[in-house]
Amino acid sequence: MKSEYIAVITSVIAISVTLFQVYIQYISKTKELELAHIKYKSEYRLAKLHEDRSWKYKMTEFMAQYKEDIFSKNLETKLNIQKIMMVSFPVNITTKIFKDLAKVSKDKEWLKAIKILKRIDNPTVYIQIEKGVPEAILESITDTIAEGDISYFTNDEYIDENLTKGDVRYFLPNDKQLAETVLKDFIDIACEEGYKLDLELIPLIQNKDRNIQGTIEVWLSAKSIQKITNPKDNCFYEEPKI
Repeated sequence: MKSEYIAVITSVIAISVTLFQVYIQYISKTKELELAHIKYKSEYRLAKLHEDRSWKYKMTEFMAQYKEDIFSKNLETKLNIQKIMMVSFPVNITTKIFKDLAKVSKDKEWLKAIKILKRIDNPTVYIQIEKGVPEAILESITDTIAEGDISYFTNDEYIDENLTKGDVRYFLPNDKQLAETVLKDFIDIACEEGYKLDLELIPLIQNKDRNIQGTIEVWLSAKSIQKITNPKDNCFYEEPKI
């Protein structure tokens, strides 16, 4: 009986030792993971700091090289240099530089550029409208697009006639899908108001004036809009069959 009792105690002690060893290994592994995480965060901060300093140095070199263009009185020259800076440097660094330039030069163009930078990570659509486009469509578009994630801007003045038959334009290959989404939304909005809207998708890849990712233009023409008289008419956008 005594030997059985000793065997039980020995077994319990062995299990306890095993559990303790497992616990020690767990604590050791946890500390190892914590140290690895701390090391990663430290290395990441150093890499990020180095990257920021590198970009700031490149920006300083750029501004020194193109100082005359940056402070030019010629509007076109200034807008061109702004576009180059927008696509060449990170948004956070460019934003700070634009703010500093706005303070130093008292030039409103740099303030406008800051607003563009705030939208640079989001899609931006510019709407050009020809006279004769039904007000019902315009009101519906204004009410609907304001609820989405895309920034829309409508030209305050009508465009000249015969500039378009109705189209959606994109300027970078990666923006094709975005342009198709915008085209679909406009066709569906017009359809809900009882109009059939025909819009052509136009790639303007070689155009360097709109070289910011996520920039789309919608050109609305009265010639591209037809009033639906037959309820059976299907005006909603249909995906092309492949």
